[in-house]
Amino acid sequence: RNSRLFLFCQGVKTVSILKVDTINEKTTGNGVAIPGHVIQTVSTKFTTVTSTTSTSYIDINSGTLAITPKFSNSKISVHFNFSLGYSASGSYMYGGFQLLRGSTVLTTPPHDGTGAFEFGTSIGSSTTIERYERYSHHLIDSPSTTSAVTYKAQFKAYGAGGGTVTINPGSVSVGNSYIILQEIAQ
Repeated sequence: RNSRLFLFCQGVKTVSILKVDTINEKTTGNGVAIPGHVIQTVSTKFTTVTSTTSTSYIDINSGTLAITPKFSNSKISVHFNFSLGYSASGSYMYGGFQLLRGSTVLTTPPHDGTGAFEFGTSIGSSTTIERYERYSHHLIDSPSTTSAVTYKAQFKAYGAGGGTVTINPGSVSVGNSYIILQEIAQ
């Protein structure tokens, strides 16, 4: 009887479904990581206004966010998204950002002999420029640590162009900027 039942079931295809509400690590400190998946996300939205005419990089008010990786081999997806305005009483205005992990510069804009020109505009015969746009930057970083890591953005105006660059022009009514950090398992 048992052998006939076994033979009968042998030809039946079955599908296994595993349903769980929570997966917990068995041994403390080992964690559960699936390569390529997001382990954690931290984000912030800010409306703080920062303006500069400086040709040297300055910190963006509230433009900093920290994450503590769970695994030392994780990648961090870093996304900055800024409400940006710039104006000048001339025919052009340029500027640039740099992104940092702690004090380490991760990315800088292109430069000529005068300054950064990652964003900007030039109008041949105008005597006044005023422009508003959204600036977004994304990178993948490998901090190689399980200690807290802080990412921040800095910006500056183009050397010869003059003018003012502003993050979140118009404050709460207009400017909303975001930073999103995601730990990606490896």
